[in-house]
This record gives sequence, C-alpha cells and structure tokens, in this order.
Amino acid sequence: MKRIELYVDNNNRLNLIEYKNYDSKQESKILKGTQTYDYIKKLATSKIVDICEYQRKKDLLLEYKNYVINIISYDKVFSKRGLYPLAMNIKEYEENQALKKNKKRKVKRKNKYTSRRIIANGLALIMMGTWVYNLLEKENKLPDFSDVKTKITQLVDSAFFSSTLEIEDNSDKKETDILVTEEENLINISIDFEDRSSTEKAYITKAYYGDIISKYAKMYGLDPNLVIAVATQESGIHSEQTNKGGATGLMQIQNKVWIGENVTAYNFETNTKETVDVTLEKIQDVESNIKIGCMILQNALEYMNYNTLAGIQCYNMGYGNMNKVLNEYSKNCNKSVEEILSDVEDTNWLEYRSIINQGDQEYLEHVLSWAGEEINFKNVKKDGSLINIKIDNNMNSKKVY
Repeated sequence: MKRIELYVDNNNRLNLIEYKNYDSKQESKILKGTQTYDYIKKLATSKIVDICEYQRKKDLLLEYKNYVINIISYDKVFSKRGLYPLAMNIKEYEENQALKKNKKRKVKRKNKYTSRRIIANGLALIMMGTWVYNLLEKENKLPDFSDVKTKITQLVDSAFFSSTLEIEDNSDKKETDILVTEEENLINISIDFEDRSSTEKAYITKAYYGDIISKYAKMYGLDPNLVIAVATQESGIHSEQTNKGGATGLMQIQNKVWIGENVTAYNFETNTKETVDVTLEKIQDVESNIKIGCMILQNALEYMNYNTLAGIQCYNMGYGNMNKVLNEYSKNCNKSVEEILSDVEDTNWLEYRSIINQGDQEYLEHVLSWAGEEINFKNVKKDGSLINIKIDNNMNSKKVY
C-alpha cells in the first residue's frame, strides 16, 4: 500500500510526496504546483475506505483501497483551491457514513456526531472560503471584514477539538412544514441540458446561502433546490454592487424594474399575502435579496399557471416576453395559452423563445444545469396543493462545464 503526504511548505506552496509503501521512508515521487493538483484529481476518483484524525497534530489520514493520504496540517492544505476534488471525496465518504447510521435509527432522538464529520465539512469550508475570498478580492467586492480565512479556520479548529457535538436529529421530520391538502400526480419531463451540478460554483452557492434560501423558499412555497439553482445561475455570489445589466445581488433583482415598486406574495408561515416595498438598500442586503427573489419567483410561477418550466423562464424573460412566446406557439398549435400551460409535458413552446431578443433564451436549461442529474421540484400552490415535477436530463452526453 502506497503512502502519500500532502503539506504546505514555508513558501506557501502545496507539496506532494509519494512513498513506495506505508512504512517506507524512501521517496519515489515528489510533486509541486500544477502537477500536484493533477495528481490529486486522479487520487480523488477512488472512494475513501476510512478516515483517521490526529487532534494534536491536526493531521488527517485518508485510507483508500491501494494507498493512504496523510494530510499534514489540514487547515493549511485545504486553504488551497485545487483541493476541491479531495474535499468532495471526503464529503461523499461522510455522507455515506451518515446514511448508514440513519438506516439503523428506529426512534427519533438526539444524535452525537463525531468530530470527524465536522472536520469533513470544515475542510470544504476552508477551501470554499479561500476560493470566494480570492474571487471577491480580484473583483474588488470584498465584504466589510478582511479576515475571512482566519474566521473560517477558527470555526473549523473549534469544531475539530470538540470531541462531540450534539445536533438535533431531524431525519424523521418532513422536508417542509407546509400543510399540503392535495398532492397532484408526479409529472415526468425530459429536457436537454448540460450538467454543472458538481462544479465549485454550484457547491459554494449551496454551502454559503443554502440555509437562508431554504428559509425563504419554504416561506413562499418554493422548492429550495429550485431557488438555489436560480441563485447559482443568476450570480452564485452575493454582491451589493449593481452589475452592467442593472441587476443587484444574489438573485439579480433588476433595479429599473423593481426599485420603488411593491412585490406581493403568499406567505405560507402566516397564511396571508405579504407586500414588500423594494428599495436599493433591501436588494443590497443578501437576506432581503433572497426574500424578494423568492417572492418574484412565486409570482412568476403563479402567472404561468404553476407550470414550473414556464415559471423558471418567466423569472428571466418577464411576463410580457413570456406572453409573446406562448402566444406565438398558440398560433401554430391550435391550443390556447391556458391549455399550453396546463399541459406541463408540452415543452414545444421552448422552441419559440428565439423570437425574444432580451434576456437569456435558454435560461431554463441553464438553471436546470445547476440542479443535478436527478431533479424533482416540489412547489406549493396558494391553496396548499403540491406541484410535483421530475425532470430528466435527455442529453446523451452530459457535458460538465
């Protein structure tokens, strides 16, 4: 069994040393820089068999079938952007371990998670934090605090040295607390779209904003995975700056369209309609930006008679342009717009988006590309009934961006 060591040298460069076997002190391969990252990608194609951690040294030992990887000072190593494949490798292992444990649970209880799972998430946090920090620094969009890396490292260190962490076990809870009075049959649709769900951008958006998005998605009857995919397509990273297209924030709220206007949506937590005055200050705030974006998306779905695909496209094109697309298709298929929207499996209207010169003609496919290979969106109507749609990727070759 080979032994591989990963560490960061005094020049802040990632180094990799391969030994002939686990106990050997003789080096057979030494890699630096780009070669190291390419080698790591190959290593991460295998599955981890076990993980051991050494709290005092802050090292990790990843055991594979034919080799082991000794990560020396994991916080420094995982501050390097190229460690994304390995971080995801660890995350996959810990998720599989959690699934095995969940299968054995028979009663609802509080569960003690070992520090190992905290470490796995922490590694991804360090890697993502550095990646986002460098990206924002490059674009001069740094947030108010300048010690992002330090804060993330401290967070992971505190979790690492805690031998156990009590977390409420929510495995028996439903994904949503919304009362569904009527569940419609599952609708299956096949569409061609490329797969970007395993990219850094997809993972970062979900990790950084997933909790806030889930909060407001549930509040307005939207599937969190749908909102996350929309947010990833729109920008992926929140910024207070207005872009060249005149949009602001994670959900890319159009300034000219919404500032000074009201947006009204049904709030499932209060069971009442809620109205928000849209201001620049609100859409510059990440939480308000997500909230308003969810309200606009709910309106788009409702306007499209809860046709999920048309609602997603409408979020980008707007009501007027979507009406033009649907009316043009209506003329050619001898069906009314209402009939087209009611038949969710009828996706032929997609071919008529080219008549619109504004927006993204393939916005729907671009959003779906962030959502994964197996997509099942569940959105709730105001009356409490569930719109359950499964979307399969019909592409023979699923290109990853």
